[in-house]
Amino acid sequence: MKTNILLLGGFGFLGTNLIKYIESHCPEKYSVIVMDRFSSHPAGISFTIVDKIYDGDFADRHLIDRIFDENDINLVIHSLSSTTPSSASSNDFDMRQNVLPTMQLLDVMYRHNVKSIVFLSSGGAVYGDLPCSDKGHIETDALYPKSSYGLSKAAIEKNLFQYSELFGFNVLILRPSNPYGPYHYSKKQGIINIAIEKALHHETFEVWGDGNGKKDYLYVDDLSEVMIRLIGKGLSSFQIVNVGSGELLSVNEILSTVKAVADTSFSWQYKEARQSDVLSFKLNLNHLFSLLPVFQPMPFQEGIEKTLLWYKSLKQEN
Repeated sequence: MKTNILLLGGFGFLGTNLIKYIESHCPEKYSVIVMDRFSSHPAGISFTIVDKIYDGDFADRHLIDRIFDENDINLVIHSLSSTTPSSASSNDFDMRQNVLPTMQLLDVMYRHNVKSIVFLSSGGAVYGDLPCSDKGHIETDALYPKSSYGLSKAAIEKNLFQYSELFGFNVLILRPSNPYGPYHYSKKQGIINIAIEKALHHETFEVWGDGNGKKDYLYVDDLSEVMIRLIGKGLSSFQIVNVGSGELLSVNEILSTVKAVADTSFSWQYKEARQSDVLSFKLNLNHLFSLLPVFQPMPFQEGIEKTLLWYKSLKQEN
């Protein structure tokens, strides 16, 4: 019997890759109901495991109610956000567009006796610039987000903890590092994808800060693999898992790699760092590898090569 997944933000970068991953690896196990702003995928991609699509505003409680009324949902995957770390500037906006609608969602889930949820949080944005040990931030570290985006993610995590404690929800929170890879269409978020696109168009890339801060970057298929494998093990109680590659790279190293792999003229210029940017962070992945000891993240250069191939296939299609 298939698990029926309600995927919030199913046509976004993470949602699209998750659906493609399920189609490639375990289509017999899952069927997907997509809730997104769009009635079909903006890039015209079709899927074999998507049974229904609901388009509308995540804050529309009546729409969320109707989705649960009309479907036998076993699991919710929440990969939706109205903002990004770079675009978030208002705590009030993030509260209204992300936190409050998620609280409404949890209430609807409780009334329909759907008590399993996976939430895509953020590895960098929730920890902020709080110093950590040489081994990196662990899941029990205090959270000091610098942006309203990170604050909203942390607030949603706390609400999920409450529903787990009070109402028996089974919650899996994933805190990924910086995902990159195919099916990324944003022009404003995702340094690697934007850098590759600019390299292919011989455009100049803007670096906020000196480019020396180091972060973890994760090929998006690896995130999908972790999610599906952990779901397959079964959700229970409340769990938070950092997800990353374990490889720390500076912006300068990334741009140099992109330039070498793309084999094209490509330049960048430096601008003053934004106050809301987390310039460096390291995730401790011990918990992840204790759960999935055979998980092997994709090496960075291989991930860049795969992403570059996808961008080149888009150019050929156009």
